[in-house]
Amino acid sequence: MPMNTPTILLYNLDNPRGAKIRRMCLSLRLRTALVPRESYGLPLGALAEGAVPETPYSGDGFDDEMLLIVNCPGPLLDLFLQAFRRQKLAPVRLKAVLTPTNRDWTSQQLWQELRREHQAMQERGIRKIALGHHYDDAVETFYMSLIFEGRLSCFQPVTYLSRTDITQIRPLLYCGENLVRHTARRLSLPVVENPCPANGNTKRQEIKELIYELQGRYPGLKSRVFGSMQRLPLPEWGPVEHRRRPLPEEIGE
Repeated sequence: MPMNTPTILLYNLDNPRGAKIRRMCLSLRLRTALVPRESYGLPLGALAEGAVPETPYSGDGFDDEMLLIVNCPGPLLDLFLQAFRRQKLAPVRLKAVLTPTNRDWTSQQLWQELRREHQAMQERGIRKIALGHHYDDAVETFYMSLIFEGRLSCFQPVTYLSRTDITQIRPLLYCGENLVRHTARRLSLPVVENPCPANGNTKRQEIKELIYELQGRYPGLKSRVFGSMQRLPLPEWGPVEHRRRPLPEEIGE
């Protein structure tokens, strides 16, 4: 398969539930592939490129459902995860994004690592995970849903995952991208670059450039779009009582 194609690899989902997930992916133009047990010995990077083992894997396997997400930009990944809720499908508990760190692992090694992570979270009583989506991410995702899917949609500020008893929060939603960037520079915070080979050349980047152009022509556009998501409101987007600090671009700085 083409190396930059957004792809979802499915484990132990060769069943009716898996068929529903694959149809859901098709609607998002996500390529899917079922990973058979005989391929568990291949490196994940090779699996993502469509490699076939010369000798079938004969070691230990696993029966848990698992997803490996390949070359999937952030907004598309958000839409994929939201689609489970829209389709009323229980989420797949074990899932990971292909990265330079894990691309040389086997499927068995990835499964073991994900199981260890979930077990550690349960033992330590971790019930909340903070994600890094910011103000500009929300506006861009809204535009992506509108232009590419014909829907008024965005990720939710707070998402409860009932299957894992984990709540996902996005505490940076009132912070613009420039504020996040400048704060990281001022505090000398470590910055992890996006390993995706398509970074900077995606539909997300197209939307970012479109919004930049429109914001120049129609000052305040982003704040009005953000406010419209609260005023509709989109699910879980109802405004809170306190007022956020205006972004610099909103006050002409």
